[in-house]
Amino acid sequence: MEYSTGQVARVIGVHANTVRMYEQEGFIAPARRLENGYRRFEDEHLVQFSIARRAFRAEILQNGLRKDAVCIVRAAGARKYGKAHELCTAYIKKLSDESRKADDAAHIVERLLASDTVSDAGRAARFLKCKEAALELGVSIDVLRNWEANGLLNVKRSKNGYRIYAPEDMDRLRVICALRCASYSIASILRLMVALDRGMCANVGDVLDVQGQDDDVVRACDHLREAIASAMQDAQEILMLIEQARVLAAKKAYS
Repeated sequence: MEYSTGQVARVIGVHANTVRMYEQEGFIAPARRLENGYRRFEDEHLVQFSIARRAFRAEILQNGLRKDAVCIVRAAGARKYGKAHELCTAYIKKLSDESRKADDAAHIVERLLASDTVSDAGRAARFLKCKEAALELGVSIDVLRNWEANGLLNVKRSKNGYRIYAPEDMDRLRVICALRCASYSIASILRLMVALDRGMCANVGDVLDVQGQDDDVVRACDHLREAIASAMQDAQEILMLIEQARVLAAKKAYS
């Protein structure tokens, strides 16, 4: 079955210009053109649109995830469905890693808010160098140094002057990572960290100064986890849509 640009726009729920833009950007395959220049789309295009819409509604932007989503969409738009499937599988793995990090941060935040110290019992006192800490957190060395320069963390130094990160430092950095991903500013996080260090964090919402919200830090981490879970669900659906588009393309090739 074939569809005009206007019909596709109504089915997808977008403006006709968006349909044209998706084609120009390579998010969907080029449409067949009539002699008068009008586009004619097929069911495969509708599936490609569904792939793009699910990929682009993800709220998770850190660690190259937005770029990964765009690559999946472009591969599907180019009818490279094997590549799209491979990219989407890797994307899901990365989302799973981000989910684990967010869970860790949420647990640490809860302990901080309860004024508990992170116990070293049962875990080795492992000290990481700057590069190792950055790799474990999924951020750059420059980001770690920026956080240090802004007062979010007092980094210890080894005898030869190198930065070293203790387990409690890594716990603190995981909290900072989670809050940055939840769109809290450096200034807000600094206020929170100072208040926590001084035992003056009765009202976390006031400390973070989030306008129009009663959210505390735990809710910020929860929102991150919810956003990751939603993105993972969309990614699983994208895998099925990729297979659906592949089947449609194969049927057309043999018709």
